[in-house]
Amino acid sequence: MTIREEIDAQFPIRKTTAQKRAFEKWVMAKMREMGYRPYVDGMNRKDKLRHRNIVAGEPHNAELLISAHYDTAATIGVPDLRIPRNFPVYILSQGAVLLGMLLISLLIGTAVGLATKSGDWLILTFFFAYLALMLLMMFGAANKHNVNDNTSGIAALLETMQRLSPEAREKTAFILFDHQETGSRGAKSYGAQHVEVQTMKLLVDLNCVGDGDTFVISAPKMAQDKPQYAAVRESLEENAMASGVSTQFFGRAGVQGAGDYRRFVCGVGVSAYHHSAGVGLITGRIHTSRDTVCRQENLDYLAKSLADAAQIAEQAAFFSAFALQFVPEYATIVNRKAPCWRDWKRRKQHAAESLQGIPRHFCRGDVCGVRGAVCAGGSAGAAGRAASADAIAAGCKSGTVEAPADAARAD
Repeated sequence: MTIREEIDAQFPIRKTTAQKRAFEKWVMAKMREMGYRPYVDGMNRKDKLRHRNIVAGEPHNAELLISAHYDTAATIGVPDLRIPRNFPVYILSQGAVLLGMLLISLLIGTAVGLATKSGDWLILTFFFAYLALMLLMMFGAANKHNVNDNTSGIAALLETMQRLSPEAREKTAFILFDHQETGSRGAKSYGAQHVEVQTMKLLVDLNCVGDGDTFVISAPKMAQDKPQYAAVRESLEENAMASGVSTQFFGRAGVQGAGDYRRFVCGVGVSAYHHSAGVGLITGRIHTSRDTVCRQENLDYLAKSLADAAQIAEQAAFFSAFALQFVPEYATIVNRKAPCWRDWKRRKQHAAESLQGIPRHFCRGDVCGVRGAVCAGGSAGAAGRAASADAIAAGCKSGTVEAPADAARAD
């Protein structure tokens, strides 16, 4: 029995507190069997929903984060059509659902208005009927079949965990998010409590990855600039043909739809779709009783690709740490104002310069890498930006720096 089949047999619905706790106990035991030390994060008392995100690894120290949501959706019998690349059809599909809800609310309101012979009751009933339908879509009766959304993502994540080498495990972290189906509240809560992870780390989110043979990967520019993303993309492309799937890569703005990955500055969304004539890419069974399809080939493909990418990221991190041995400690820069800055290329370059006997500080603009100090020859603001590059470099190289009152400290 595969991991996906095991989850589907024991925990097909993960909506109520009891259902989630049962799954939480099982999946954490599964992770421990693999040699991980999982824990529950997100018990923020300010959050009314008490999000319980399940974490394995150390996200703050990881080079790559892999996530999936484990909660399941409510249903009112209407499929949640996901059409990532055809905006007009996507708007029409969403508009059709809203129009249907408005018509039902209007019929109910009209019936009550005629019965009471009151226009006020008609309007009031119409409003509350529409509100009730909206709430039912998020908090109503549980959908009984959730194989693609998102048992497939959980299974792909667990299979990736199984494949990782001991070295790669040290630089990879995994998160199972709660409450994605009610507005990505679990991911939002996690990001608010772990700002560095939310802004700096590359996160690959697996959502509805089992039904379809075309994978759409959506990433913002900041994520695409990270070397870890290059490793993920390369691995996905290399393994696609052998797995009988294809890949399409887009920026975040070019893909319609929601997801936990949108809560992260460097979040990457991964989903599978079918091709449909006249529509393009589409997934149409989720949030209905027809959500029973999952290609095991998709899960194997993702697990292998992400495990390969994690291995590459771990090797890159090792080289980076090795290279920094040749750079003075005070030369290490952490520019917290520039999330996802490509420090990998910068570190290699300066390590090489140091090996040639040219010790340097790292300068970016008018800010030197000495714990947020300003380079001599430059100052904060317009004057610093106008200073010549030679003057800034000379100030950094000599170590003559001054700490401004308004400079953000790196530690």
